[in-house]
Amino acid sequence: MKLYLAFVRFLTHPVMGLLFRLVVGGVYLYASYDKILHPEVFVRFVHNYRILPPALETLFALILPSLEFLIGLFLVFGVLTEASALLTSGTLIMFLIAIALALLRHIDIECGCFFTAKSARIGMSYIYRDLLLLIPTLLILFRPSRFLALDRLIFKPKRS
Repeated sequence: MKLYLAFVRFLTHPVMGLLFRLVVGGVYLYASYDKILHPEVFVRFVHNYRILPPALETLFALILPSLEFLIGLFLVFGVLTEASALLTSGTLIMFLIAIALALLRHIDIECGCFFTAKSARIGMSYIYRDLLLLIPTLLILFRPSRFLALDRLIFKPKRS
């Protein structure tokens, strides 16, 4: 029991919260970069998943990278931390569902997760990667750290 409590204290330490924000935010910034530069290619990746109606694919492919970029910035700088973590959790769950559906339907496609020029084929490793990224995201959501976060400056606690 002591080991469990020590592990929980470690994971919820303010410095770990900062580290989680930097890692998850950095991943989202990195993921958005190439998609923003090559939106026409990213539209094809979205189309290959065969989930959205064709009329929505372009809109989705234009909005998602910008959303990833904003989420990444907000997490890195600690702005609207809980809302950013909630959006991150939602997008990760969406990615998990999209990849799982493609795998279940035996659609052999490239992920389009980070690079539009050369992307790897989806597989179970992508499910594991997104689940692994979901863990710190949920910790940010439910135990947000204000350590070195702009939230501390923006939302100062009221003094009584």
